[in-house]
Amino acid sequence: MSKTSPEVTPDTHLQEPAAPVVEDKIRDNADRIIQDIQISQILDHMMTHLVISVDDRCRIEQHAGQDDQNKALLDIVIKRKEPAYSVFVDGLLNYGYEDIANDLKCDTQETSPSTTLVSAENEGLSDWNVPLYKVRIQKNYLKIITDIQHENIVDHLISREVLSVDDGKKIESGKTSQEKNRTLIDILLRKKEKGFFEFLRALRKDQVYADLADQIEKTLVTSTDISILHKCLK
Repeated sequence: MSKTSPEVTPDTHLQEPAAPVVEDKIRDNADRIIQDIQISQILDHMMTHLVISVDDRCRIEQHAGQDDQNKALLDIVIKRKEPAYSVFVDGLLNYGYEDIANDLKCDTQETSPSTTLVSAENEGLSDWNVPLYKVRIQKNYLKIITDIQHENIVDHLISREVLSVDDGKKIESGKTSQEKNRTLIDILLRKKEKGFFEFLRALRKDQVYADLADQIEKTLVTSTDISILHKCLK
């Protein structure tokens, strides 16, 4: 068994709320959402809670305009239902859209986002091809993109042939530190497990990030986590 793949902790208290409530709430508030919100930080929040994948984010952000990006996100939330809906509403609350979030709240959110999926054990967890290191990266996504300085990490990953020189240029094209870190992690999430180990080594080369490396490596992965991310990868 891989050293990044200890036994997955089971969750047994999962449920799936009715879908029409989610769709009705979104459609009733769609115009406000599409016109009013900036979604970059909300996408960070949703990545961290595993309800969108790196490919989802790419599909959303490939649209040039804010309205089209917001429409693409709403399409995903409607399709995925819970827990994507609860995490989306939570993100709105966290990032300054309290009025819209309060209008979107519904009875399905009396449980937390982490408790709103059909039991993974009932669907054959062992058959799901969800690498645990990807779960660990995403569960720490927001902290990583907020906290790290990418330059030395990128240099290490290029030297270890995890990233290409072109990858490095793509990362550097970001306008802000967070944009550069997002691109770095999005690329890493598409790499093999070697990239995960080398990323941890790069973090540990700087004592400032040693605790973060330990946190990522030891991040608990539950059956619910795998179930949620699997739903994005289908």
